[in-house]
Amino acid sequence: RAPGITRPIAAIRHTVSKWPVDLILDESSSMLAGTSLFDFASILIGAHISSLGDAISQSGDLVADPITVKLPNQDSVQIKLSRILP
Repeated sequence: RAPGITRPIAAIRHTVSKWPVDLILDESSSMLAGTSLFDFASILIGAHISSLGDAISQSGDLVADPITVKLPNQDSVQIKLSRILP
């Protein structure tokens, strides 16, 4: 997500059995037509595991607290799935 935008600006879907994974967010993962990820000064990166396979987080999902990343960024970022949504 980007500050001020309510929906995700990028998404990548993976099967849990293939985790841990290394991901690269780039223009191909953008969900906003006509918008570059690099149009933003910073983004929030998070993750969730949905037992139903839904893109929207819901009660019972395992989630990682989002972290803020300033753009552009070439460094690796680690997130940890550490809590269950009530």
